[in-house]
Amino acid sequence: MIMVISVEPAASAEVALIDEPLEAMAAIRAAFRLECDKAGIEHQGFMAPLTESDLRVDPFDQSVNWFGFWRNPLGLLLGSVQVRESGQIFAEYDLTLMHPIREDCFVEAVSVWGTPEALKGELRLMSVTGQPLT
Repeated sequence: MIMVISVEPAASAEVALIDEPLEAMAAIRAAFRLECDKAGIEHQGFMAPLTESDLRVDPFDQSVNWFGFWRNPLGLLLGSVQVRESGQIFAEYDLTLMHPIREDCFVEAVSVWGTPEALKGELRLMSVTGQPLT
């Protein structure tokens, strides 16, 4: 989940940065795919184009940050991306499916963070039984 820092649009940078940051999005999609492949999960939803994007100004440091979102046809949020002006990335995409190997959990989402050159990622797992996962 991404916390919205501010919903104020950036003033002068809006036109220049509103386009999808292609290098970052390619790295994010590759990292999502890697995490899914490691667990044997077949999922393509995050390969679809983003349904919306905007720029937001962080009120703390005045940096301009790019946000992108995947939504289903009903407008429900499926995933989000934040690319900070510094190049730092956080992205997640909801998978919500049973884990193909572990019967005690399902996969809620895939998340990645870092820079385009060094993204780390993980699957967010939830217990089916309510017991802590080991």
